[in-house]
Amino acid sequence: MNRDLQEYLEVLGFDPRPFGAFATAPLPLQQATTPSATARAHARLMFVASPEDEAPFAQKADELLTKMIEAMGLRREDVCIVSLPANDTELLQKEIEAVNPEVVVGLGASMSHAMLRTEEPLNQLRGTFHTCPWIKRQDGSEISVMPTFPPSFLLRNPNMKKPAWEDLQQVMTKLGLKK
Repeated sequence: MNRDLQEYLEVLGFDPRPFGAFATAPLPLQQATTPSATARAHARLMFVASPEDEAPFAQKADELLTKMIEAMGLRREDVCIVSLPANDTELLQKEIEAVNPEVVVGLGASMSHAMLRTEEPLNQLRGTFHTCPWIKRQDGSEISVMPTFPPSFLLRNPNMKKPAWEDLQQVMTKLGLKK
């Protein structure tokens, strides 16, 4: 287990020892109540997904997410990726606060609804930054949230890859990454 993951688990109050090799599974294959193996403490960018949005295409969705991150000029190791039930807002809050990202990308309707506490359709939420008023950064500032389509949806609807890429380009601009 890498040091970033071990530190991240400890910050969240988890004993990292039981995770062992399990913690190296790709994002969608993770047990829903545990942090993902690609969690990186103190990442500027965090992707949050809900297992119900990703499960049908787990491995291919994970591969597509990696390609999306790489297209942003980043590596998986540069970001934090977590998968947890959208209805566990306490764990969601702990995870986001532990990482303290500048931007969170909500992958899918379930997670975006949970973070933003709205039922507005994902298609209307995406493309615009929102704030998550009930979760703050360590300096007290608000966290920017960009809802977008989850990779599994993009696999079923390839015509929606362009709007998802436009969302990620906005994230890149906000973080000062080169396009």
